[in-house]
Amino acid sequence: MRSTENITDEDILKQLKNQGFSEEISKMALKNCKSKDIESILEYIEDIQNMEEERRRRQNASVKNEAANQIARAQLEENARKTREQMLKDKLYVQNLKAKIEADRREMQSNVENTAETTTKCSEYEGGDSPCKINVRFETGYTRIFGFNTGDTLENLFARIGIEMSGTVFRVFRTGTSEEIFNDGRTLEETGLSPRGSVMVSKD
Repeated sequence: MRSTENITDEDILKQLKNQGFSEEISKMALKNCKSKDIESILEYIEDIQNMEEERRRRQNASVKNEAANQIARAQLEENARKTREQMLKDKLYVQNLKAKIEADRREMQSNVENTAETTTKCSEYEGGDSPCKINVRFETGYTRIFGFNTGDTLENLFARIGIEMSGTVFRVFRTGTSEEIFNDGRTLEETGLSPRGSVMVSKD
């Protein structure tokens, strides 16, 4: 084997080429490595390759991080957009709900006023000269005066109220109390509603 002093650069480049290294990296190793020993040059090339691999690994990691950051930013923007849309929907819903409540309130007030006017006109007619008159107040606020004959029962009263409630299930209470009156067949006189009585009606 020849000593390192007798080995020329061409010999080293030829050996490196035979081992599969490119001319570019071989010349760079030969130029920067202080020793002309082939093993030292190979170690230098290995160090260069390791550094290049680490550089690429970091570059790939940076690309992946940037991609992840872009995805995260896009997700945040999408979430913010959805939040804005939901807030707008909620605002419109509240506005519409307030408008509906106000419209319902006005309609109910109008119905109460119309019903009160009608009741005032026809209450005496409904009660007439009946021996028993019962003042019936409904949940909507209007009042009717029903006239009954002597001996009429709670069944008669409930039937009249049922017509007014259009078949809706209801409960009857003695006015000013929480005492519920049941349709148990008693006469109006037995329940203390004759000759004058007053009850309140509510939906069940």
